[in-house]
Amino acid sequence: DENFSSVEIVVPLLHRQDVYGLRARFEVPKSIDTLTQTVAQAYEEHQRLALLKSPLKATFLVSLLLVALLASLSATLVAIHLSRRFTQPIRHLAFATKQVSQGNYATQLQNQDHDELGFLVDSFNEMTQQISLARNRIQSSQQNAETQRAFFETILKHLSSGVWVCSSPMVLRTYNTSAETILNTEFSSYQYLPISHIAHEQPSLKPLIDL
Repeated sequence: DENFSSVEIVVPLLHRQDVYGLRARFEVPKSIDTLTQTVAQAYEEHQRLALLKSPLKATFLVSLLLVALLASLSATLVAIHLSRRFTQPIRHLAFATKQVSQGNYATQLQNQDHDELGFLVDSFNEMTQQISLARNRIQSSQQNAETQRAFFETILKHLSSGVWVCSSPMVLRTYNTSAETILNTEFSSYQYLPISHIAHEQPSLKPLIDL
């Protein structure tokens, strides 16, 4: 019959040490035969997927491992970049501090950040500017003092009167040659000493010093 298909089933039977086979044949409708074929195909597909399961699992693990390695490498590169970004200004600041300690007060750092490091760089630049200005003022004051001292000594040198210049407390700071000539005493060994020391070693000058 065209509406039926034959299905044969063989079942092995074991009797003592002999093996027998039981064979049965059934007539089943075509619809059941189609369903049977579908189940058989599904079973074969399942078997094929089962065979591919291990390779797919290995491929998945390898892919996962590669992703983890790439993520770790990316994190390392980002960490290196960030560490250089944060440590480079500190290295520059350390080098500039060394330059300042050696007397180079014109050292200035470029600031491209607006965070705490940028504030520190700005503070360093301002500090070096203030130190440079203070040093220039001191050098200018020293030059002015030297100029005035030279001018004052020139005036003393050309005075015919004897002149002593004493600082508090009565320490001989300078004198002119007229004072040495008039008092007949060389005062180079008494410079920057108290004038009482002169009176002690030169009794003839004591009345003048006691005035």
